[in-house]
Amino acid sequence: MTPKPTSDKQDDVVFNIMGSPITVGNIQTLLSLVKKSTKIKSEGEDDLEDIIENYFDTANYSQTTTHYEDFESSIMRLCAYQVIKRDYNIDECWFIKENNYGKGARKLPPLFENCVIKDSRTFVETKSPIPRQVTFFCSSKTAGEKWVFHFNTWDDGVCELGISTSAHHGLIKEVLESIEKYFVTQGPLKGGCFNPQWNWVSLEKSDWSALVVPAEIKEALELNIVNFIKNLKLYEEHGLSTSRGILLSGPPGTGKTLTMEVLLNEFTDLTRIYAPAETLSSPGAINDCYELARKLSPSIVIIEDIDTLGQSHDASDRSIYVSQLLSSLNSVESNKGVITIASTNYPESLDIALRDRPGRFDSRIEFPMPNKEGRESILLKYAKPFKTDSVIKWSKWAEKTDNFSGAWLRELVTTAFSLSVQDRKGNNTPVLNQKHMVRAFDIVQETREKANAVRSSSENTHNLYH
Repeated sequence: MTPKPTSDKQDDVVFNIMGSPITVGNIQTLLSLVKKSTKIKSEGEDDLEDIIENYFDTANYSQTTTHYEDFESSIMRLCAYQVIKRDYNIDECWFIKENNYGKGARKLPPLFENCVIKDSRTFVETKSPIPRQVTFFCSSKTAGEKWVFHFNTWDDGVCELGISTSAHHGLIKEVLESIEKYFVTQGPLKGGCFNPQWNWVSLEKSDWSALVVPAEIKEALELNIVNFIKNLKLYEEHGLSTSRGILLSGPPGTGKTLTMEVLLNEFTDLTRIYAPAETLSSPGAINDCYELARKLSPSIVIIEDIDTLGQSHDASDRSIYVSQLLSSLNSVESNKGVITIASTNYPESLDIALRDRPGRFDSRIEFPMPNKEGRESILLKYAKPFKTDSVIKWSKWAEKTDNFSGAWLRELVTTAFSLSVQDRKGNNTPVLNQKHMVRAFDIVQETREKANAVRSSSENTHNLYH
């Protein structure tokens, strides 16, 4: 519940601690100390520095400012607000503009806004109030010192948090550490599913039954990912690494993305960072992503289309993105509890240090084009929601669609359904029949040929669409 502003007058001490970092009183006290000191010599600068340092090391006056940048702002303001309510009595709550600290300060209404939090287990969104432009006048619940927390948030989302207190300046550091600890242990990102810009990922519910791949692929996923994650503590107890990298490779449309979607749904107790390549293309984004994954571990980092970041012909050709990936995946800093799952359509284009180095990517799982049995299962899966004519022989269509990926098989059924909708009369339920499948096959086949022609003219590689 948002505190209401009060009309009580704050005393001089409160406004004094909100003033400039060095007050007249500070200077006068320092001069007095210098004059009284018998240790100071004309050449003894170290003694003078000791006096100044000792003075500011006492409980007298402290102030600091920290900034929360755009995407982190709302989450960190929420964490800071929770810590303030937990550890301090909020005596007054209003807002004053900078450099207007005194008894005549204009009291402006405090401004709060909502922080949206998404529960990745229930897919439910909730809203929590967070300070936007608010000045909290507080007293410590333990020692009673006076504290002021001043939030000023700009239109671009950047927030400046100013902390002023009459207590020892070391306590400010403890407050900032408490906010960070709250963020790591109780903050909304812990166990959440979001991208490197801290935006919630809208997951579609999906489980292993939705994934139609060969049995050996499911076995490899179980061994290298599922079983590993479920037994992290056991690996740690036996002195084994609890970080792991798995590379999913294969032609487009063979189930890599769907596998990642299933994994995001499967491990709701872990922090999950879904990072399509474009979300990691800004300077420092890869390093920041892994720093966050370490803080919130155990965590899964999913990098889709890693080949767009990790391409290079040799070490001299290495981009800044490859260098960041290499250092993040296997750096001096421990990646304890961080599992990386990356996908690529073109593994041969990856830097050799990424695709052939245990400790970065320990396992590579190849997703093949579906065989006849697999194609029939995929066709039946996508046709299941529709009313279909019994004349359709799905086994025959499975034979006819040799070298179709799962994505193209889905497009085939979707196109056939669109044709059935077009042919229906009135508001009758559309019925997908053999005629629709034949027409849909011709349309999809023509689209595939065009796609392959474009690819063949732009790249001198084998055709992954056939």
